[in-house]
Amino acid sequence: MKYKIITLAERFDLFETQDEVSEEAWSEFMLHDPIAHKYWGRFIDAFKEFQLMLMDGDEILAVINSVPLSFEGDLNNLPDEGWDWGVQKSVDDFDSGIRPK
Repeated sequence: MKYKIITLAERFDLFETQDEVSEEAWSEFMLHDPIAHKYWGRFIDAFKEFQLMLMDGDEILAVINSVPLSFEGDLNNLPDEGWDWGVQKSVDDFDSGIRPK
């Protein structure tokens, strides 16, 4: 086996398949999360290069969904909203032209 890490930007034709893999792995509550529901399509579109797939040939073995995040300050003072805050902030920053350093 020869594994490769591919971005969704490189293989957007695999979007539906990688989305299915993500849905199977996520806990049920995440499939009903209001922030995920509101921003999922937007952050996939904005951050294709941050959506990774571990591939074995044409088979997706694992999916990593991530977003770039700009934060200046003490990491001990990150907002308590966690994932929700990070996803919303990354999309809002992108839409405002703010890019992480």
